[in-house]
Amino acid sequence: AYNALGDNKTGLLYHLKTLEMRKEMNFQMAISNSLQHIGYTYYLMKDSVVRALEYINQSLNIDQKIGNFNGIAQNYMLKGKIYAADNNKSKGIQYLEKSIELARKYENLYVTREASEALVGLYAEKKLFDKAFTYLIIKNQVTDSLESSDNVKRITQLEMQHAFEQQRQAGLRAQPGDLVPGRRVAQQIVEQRAPARRPRASSTGRRSGT
Repeated sequence: AYNALGDNKTGLLYHLKTLEMRKEMNFQMAISNSLQHIGYTYYLMKDSVVRALEYINQSLNIDQKIGNFNGIAQNYMLKGKIYAADNNKSKGIQYLEKSIELARKYENLYVTREASEALVGLYAEKKLFDKAFTYLIIKNQVTDSLESSDNVKRITQLEMQHAFEQQRQAGLRAQPGDLVPGRRVAQQIVEQRAPARRPRASSTGRRSGT
């Protein structure tokens, strides 16, 4: 949250404290996440490429040990961005392409979109426009897919809000044995979207009058 607000120094302190708490719990995936956040914060601060890579590599090592492939893909992407920002474009491209390969394999659309967007810029700088265009297509396809998914979520949320409002205005009250309102509304939406069932055939298959 602090990073999103541009307060990276406060964000760094928060992530360092969180890391210590997670180390006490010895929850490896959570530790990896904290290490990744710290490395990313150093990258945003443009304070130290060495320290940024140090934390990203620690996170990557944990993800590789526990088989967290989405985490590996994200760390490859961050390493690529860090190297590119440090004017090591070739190494940046190398890690970004590794990131996309893994992210597409495990259907991580967010990493695929972010890494492909970075590659579009890097290949365009090198005047390798064919490769830039290839990753632009990937980025646009993934963006369309994510926007479609987000729209479905928003529509479902609006439908539920509308159903709640209808119940409130009608003064409906839960009766003994009824579903709680939230579940009842969700069930109504599912039933409305479900295709009509065909009538089942007679279990005996016999005709009347025979």
